[in-house]
Amino acid sequence: MKKKENVEQNKEAIKYLKMSALEIYKKQLPEDVLISKELIEKTVQQLNKDFGTIQASIEFNGAVYEAYNIIFRQIYLIVKNLIENNFSILIRLLYTIDVHEKTAGNSLKNHEDRAANLTDLILRREVEKVLTREYFSQMQKEQNNKSENQHDNEKFLRS
Repeated sequence: MKKKENVEQNKEAIKYLKMSALEIYKKQLPEDVLISKELIEKTVQQLNKDFGTIQASIEFNGAVYEAYNIIFRQIYLIVKNLIENNFSILIRLLYTIDVHEKTAGNSLKNHEDRAANLTDLILRREVEKVLTREYFSQMQKEQNNKSENQHDNEKFLRS
């Protein structure tokens, strides 16, 4: 039963991934999507992989409904420190995470709380990477199942 719920939550998350950027922004992707513990853990793993390049890490304490705020706060503090003290490392981190350069530049130029805006971009991109991986993993499983079924059907027809 729990696995079925996770599959449904991931399907819902994949719907978000397919939305236009404007729709995603309106729906506040991370807050709405980060509801599955498995998805949160995978996102934190991805964050740690990318933030590990600057010897920083993000922790998740298991509190699913507080996850967005807890994770956001940790990223925010790192980003704010980098803006104030080591901008070149921040740029390298954004490149590693694959935050679009123009979008990051606009966030840095146009907004009062640059750290909060960059944190939001980072978190969105990391969730997007996890969802993309999940989507293609599910597609691969479906393809494998179709191949197995086809093989079984052919085997049945030959006998």
